Amino acid sequence: MKTSAVVPVFNEERTIRKVLETLVSSNLIDDVVVVNDSSTDNSLKEIRSIKSKKIGVISLKKNVGQSDAYKIGIASTKADLIFFCDGDLNDFHTQHIEQILTPIIQGNKGLSVGLRDYGKLRNFFYKKGFYPVISGEGAIPYDIFNEAKKDPLMKKYCMTLVLNEHCQSKGIPVYKQVMEGVSHTTKLKKWDNGFLLLTKEIFEIAFTLLALKTRRIINSIR
Repeated sequence: MKTSAVVPVFNEERTIRKVLETLVSSNLIDDVVVVNDSSTDNSLKEIRSIKSKKIGVISLKKNVGQSDAYKIGIASTKADLIFFCDGDLNDFHTQHIEQILTPIIQGNKGLSVGLRDYGKLRNFFYKKGFYPVISGEGAIPYDIFNEAKKDPLMKKYCMTLVLNEHCQSKGIPVYKQVMEGVSHTTKLKKWDNGFLLLTKEIFEIAFTLLALKTRRIINSIR
């Protein structure tokens, strides 16, 4: 079973190198597709500094957003299993890749999500489903993603939300694992306009959650 990692990147010069080094060093990852989403910093330079035959780079002239960048990257591969991963992770190691991939490798076809480590209490509520699944790390069979991507709500930062909803509506299992020690660099720390971008992301997620819930209610009435 071939596994491709897909990594969208927008201005992640501080973290992307270590993330990619972890991915290429994993024996479970066959190749890595990096989608440079029109970065304006040194991200592309950092990506190209890693000499590995596993890495392929797609550079976009126009910024399309996280979900569309994933779609473009995944469309370029016909791997059986897709590992998706953000480029802003800290303390991300090969054991986290194995942790996410294991449920599916063992034959449990579904969506496997890697939750970032926010502490025991918050991790507990995430695993129990009290918070929406919005992590940027996970794995899913290609055919399930190919069906889920048709949902018009899969855009901007809402890919994992839509994947989770698709799987639940189809009775496809969703596995959740906390990636111990893994965090990410927030927009507030990365960019000068981080507050504006974070606010926009929150509104996009809230809108998508409302749209998904409304659609669920309408479908239950029919």
